[in-house]
Amino acid sequence: GAFGISEDEGRKMEKVRRRYIVLELKDQGEKSWHEEWRILLEKNPSLKHPLLKLIPLHPRLVLLRCGHKQVEGLKRLLASWEGVEVLGVSGTMKGAKRKFLRDKGYP
Repeated sequence: GAFGISEDEGRKMEKVRRRYIVLELKDQGEKSWHEEWRILLEKNPSLKHPLLKLIPLHPRLVLLRCGHKQVEGLKRLLASWEGVEVLGVSGTMKGAKRKFLRDKGYP
């Protein structure tokens, strides 16, 4: 292969493209984002991935950082998470805030 790297090695080195899923929590009740996320992780051990991270933006808004290959599966899973709306997906935090938060009236 190119640069003395075999094709198999090249596949392993594929760059992970980050995505940010913008979530809005409709009715938090007594539970926090982190409590809800912990419960979701317990029910779905496949979600325990080093790239996944919750990034709070506002009491009712959070970004979920993930890899580009995880987006569709996470969106399906999050659709079943009662009280959570997926507002959209972006490749950058800045783009996510610009595209999805200003439309909802968040700063």
